[in-house]
Amino acid sequence: MVILKAMTPDGTIHTWQMLETDARHCFDDSKPLPNRMPASTIDTPIERVFVNPHQFMQWELHHI
Repeated sequence: MVILKAMTPDGTIHTWQMLETDARHCFDDSKPLPNRMPASTIDTPIERVFVNPHQFMQWELHHI
């Protein structure tokens, strides 16, 4: 699992937990960027969500 931190154009930072293989897909230029990726919130209660990577200007991966 990794922590994915992403910034929207307005400067807001969002943080999720997701599988490393899903997160790395965002950085793979040989594949099209998916419209949504499964993730989990890091705040309690933890919820399963879908993240749209097209909304973000910057991404960072952090290993747990």
